[in-house]
Formats: sequence, structure tokens, C-alpha cells
Amino acid sequence: MTTGVLEHLDPNEIEVETNVRTEASLTKQFVASVKENGVLVPIVAVREGGKVKVRAGQRRTLAAREAGLTSIPVYISDAALDTATRLSQQIVENDQRLALTSVDRVKGIQQLLDTGLSVTKVAKRLSVSPERVKKSKSVGESETAMSALEAGTVTLDEAAGLAEFEGDERAKNRLMAAVGRPYFEHEMERLRRDRAAEIEREKASEPWRKKGFAVVKRREVADMPAVPLHALLTADGEAADESAVKNPANWAITLSDEAVFVDMEGNPVDESLIDWATENDPEAQAAEGMLHCDSVDEKTEWVPDVYYCINPEAEGLTVSEWHSVGVSPPPDLTSVDLEQKAAEKAERRRVVVLNKAGDAAMTVRRKFVTELLQRKTPPKGTAPFIAERLIADPYLLQRGGDVAGELLGADIRSGELLDHVSDARAEVVLLGVTLGSLEFLTGRDEWRRPGDSPAAYLRFLAANGYGLSAVEQVIVGEKSLAECYEELNH
Repeated sequence: MTTGVLEHLDPNEIEVETNVRTEASLTKQFVASVKENGVLVPIVAVREGGKVKVRAGQRRTLAAREAGLTSIPVYISDAALDTATRLSQQIVENDQRLALTSVDRVKGIQQLLDTGLSVTKVAKRLSVSPERVKKSKSVGESETAMSALEAGTVTLDEAAGLAEFEGDERAKNRLMAAVGRPYFEHEMERLRRDRAAEIEREKASEPWRKKGFAVVKRREVADMPAVPLHALLTADGEAADESAVKNPANWAITLSDEAVFVDMEGNPVDESLIDWATENDPEAQAAEGMLHCDSVDEKTEWVPDVYYCINPEAEGLTVSEWHSVGVSPPPDLTSVDLEQKAAEKAERRRVVVLNKAGDAAMTVRRKFVTELLQRKTPPKGTAPFIAERLIADPYLLQRGGDVAGELLGADIRSGELLDHVSDARAEVVLLGVTLGSLEFLTGRDEWRRPGDSPAAYLRFLAANGYGLSAVEQVIVGEKSLAECYEELNH
């Protein structure tokens, strides 16, 4: 049995010999942790010929040097080992380490927070991001998220998503269906927007409720003694329309958000009169009799979707025979006008759904690009991609400067981004300006007329780890618009 002594030595004076590890893999997080907490587990070494040589603790020693520490604990053994024994011990020492599981880390972070430490202080002590601490906190407080994490079916990020929608069974099912898929973040963002839309729907419902209408959701109609307006007849035997609505107390309505277009003065604009080819091109001339795309604003309005009568007799109405027996209306009762209105309403609804997906994708995409541009070295394929885009569109960099600034985190006209940077970082900045211009060109409704530049942009991001959403797959040609719309409405 060997003995030894514990000493505190300067890591720069310790000799690091050949190690079983071929790559020390000093991450920023590891060095930051050593800088913040010091070396917690002593280095194991031997003293030979007046020199202290590391036997176990190569990474800790190198990290201590990089962190600028001047003293670390070293356990110095009095036994000189032959090379075979030394390497054997290094392999055993590394193999027998058992890393903390995700569950262990979440519980540990929660215990640190319980001591009164702030999220920022916990993040600093553990050399992790505050965002990671926040996610761990939310997961630790969610029974659903912790169960999924303990079962090993989700990552920490996915568990944090489940925690965010704790108690919402529908959201949980949608997220679980997206676990492990590249579009998980997109599903998260869509759920956030759905939640915000529900708040807006409730606000839009108030004026109707004050009038006396019951405002319900589509799935609630089946449990009500309600008859849709189109299935009712007046006393004259004619098909009822909105003029038949006399007493709001006898009616329930569903609301839907529909896309509407208005000009600069707020006047309604027929979508067929918009020249979509002029979008994002202020120099373009709209076709005769049409409006420039950039002169029109698109808004979403909550309007009555269907009127349901809950007391036809009180309103002097009768239920159509075909509705009473549960069959479709005969063709002669379905006018061309009604069919056209239904088709127009369906199209407005489709635009809303696809634009919402476009908005959600934009949020996720910009977050990904912002993180991508924080690198010191350009991602794979950067130079050929920039060259290809500039050859295809020599004026590309004249657009999207503000967007590029947002993605890079600084005004691109200030020169700040290029102060004392390496050639590699300068290439990343150039990539950021290019991606900013392409992001500017990739609007929420790019699905209408997918262009070559937005498609190339999305393919570049996908090649560098970005998961395309359904609506972005339409832009790159991987999915049809019909397939996308069906997926979004599943």
C-alpha cells in the first residue's frame, strides 16, 4: 500500500505527461467552473527527479492553467509507477466515473435555489447559463416534466416545454408527439401563440356576451341543443339568414380569427387586388388596377363563425327536415352564393393558420441564427454560400441591415462588429449581414410564393442543424401547401 501527502502547488509547475486521453477537451464551461470554484478534487501525481508529474487529473490541471489559478490541491504519491500500471489506472479512473443524470442535475439545482441563492448566482457557481437554471427550476416544479425526465423520454429542453404547459393536456399531447423531432421548438412556439390567441378570443368575446350571446368553442357545440343557422327555416319556409337573429339570448356563436387586408387609411382591400410580386421591392410598379403589396397591411379580426340557435321555437324558426335526420342538405338548398361565401371564409381561415405558422417559425429561426452568429469561426459551407447568394443577387446586402443588426447584436453601420476581430470572426460577421438580408426577404407569408433566396437561406440553416417547420418545408419544396395545412390542423 502506498502513501502520500497533500500539497498546494502552482499548476504551471506541474508536468503533464502522456495521458490515456488523446484530447483534453477543455470546454468554456469547464474552465469557467474551475475559475469560479477552483479544483475541488485533488490532482494525483508522483515526484520524480525533483519534478511533480500528473498521474490523474490532466484536464483539471490544464483548465487551472487556463483559468489563471496559482494554486491547486495535489496528492503526491510516493510510489513510482511503470507505464503500463500508470495507463491502467488512468483508464480505470476515467471509466469508473459516473456522470450526474439530468434528473440529478435538476434536483441539485433546485436544492441550491432552495438555499436562497438567486438564479444568477447558481448559474455562476455551476458555470452554466441562467437559462439552463431557469429551465431546471421549472422542470423541478412540474410533476409531468419530472416524470418524463425520470423516464428518460425527454431532454431537459423538452421537459421544460412540458413544464411550461403544465395542466394543459392538449398541449402536452402535442409536445409529446414532437419529442425528439427537429420541429419541437416550432411546436412550442405555436402553442405559445395559440395560448395568446385564446386570450385575444376571450377579449373579442366580451362585446358579444354583453349583447346576450353565448360564445362557445367548436368542440362545445356537440354537447348543446344547438342548430346551425343554415339548417333553420323561417315561418315562410325560407332558409334563415342573419336577419333571423332577433333575441341574442336564444343564440350561441363561435368566433374565428380571419385575415383581412386594409390600405394605409384602414379601408378594406380585396386580396385579389394586391400585386404580391411587388412585396419587399419599393421600386417595383404594381400592375394596372392593383395595389403595391407594401402599401397594404394584413390584420387578424375575430368574427362570428357560425350562429347556433338554442331555442328555435322562441325565434319562430323550424329545423330543416334534412338536419333533423342527420343528413347533408339537398343540392337545391345550397346556393352558389353560399358555396362561394363558404369557400372565401375557408380561404381566409387558411391564410390565418399559415401566417401564424410563419410567425412562429420566424421567432424560432431568428433565435437559431442569433446563436449561430455568436461563433468565432464560420459554420461549414459559409464562403460558398455567401458567394452563391451574391452572384444570384448582387444587391442582396443593400437590404435587411436592421435585421442583420438584430441578429448580430450591434448596428452593422457602426464598425463595432469588426473591431479587433480575427479573419474567421470577420467571415461570421459577413455571414450575419447576408443572413440578415435573407431573413428580411423571408416574410411570414413566404409560403404564398416561395422564392429562390429564402429557399436557399433555409437550406443553409438546415445544413447547419436547424429543424425546418412545416411551413418552411413548403418554401424549400419538401412539402406541398395542402400537406402543410393538413399537418397544422391535425
